[in-house]
Amino acid sequence: FVGFAAGVLAELLDRSIHDPDDVEAKTGYPAIASVPAISKRALRMMPPAASNPPGYLVERPMSSFTEALRVLRTVIVHSRLNTPTRVVAVASALPGEGKTTIAMSLARVAAMSGQKVVVVDCDLRKHTINDILDIEPEIGLLQVLAGENEWRQAVRRDELTQADILPVAPITFTPLD
Repeated sequence: FVGFAAGVLAELLDRSIHDPDDVEAKTGYPAIASVPAISKRALRMMPPAASNPPGYLVERPMSSFTEALRVLRTVIVHSRLNTPTRVVAVASALPGEGKTTIAMSLARVAAMSGQKVVVVDCDLRKHTINDILDIEPEIGLLQVLAGENEWRQAVRRDELTQADILPVAPITFTPLD
């Protein structure tokens, strides 16, 4: 009985989101897409350059992961009927929640559908987009913001999808500075 009561209490106090219905119940807004996870086994089976979700998307264009990203792109494109959507920000409260994965995957699926895309990497600590693209830029976002270089000098091309990327270059100070 005590175990059952503890289970019911834990369920009542659980504020996590498990499915799209929970999103609407807790926020009052409908979920626009549900992106499935890719198994670690499936990623290990990919070539080294595609062993991450944005790479998997390019290698497996008919996968459920890629289709979910296409749905998300379509919803974003058609969300504002009177004016085109020109900027999409991907943010979260905590590290490791998938901002880079969603941003790069969404950019790649948009570029693959013929849209012009520029991803601006604002993660000054991790530079994960650089790892995904296997680049080590000398000029990046901070040099552009400091006025040291023009943004066109810093933009790199994603060879797989033709999306443009404004990466973060190595810096001489910490993001806390």
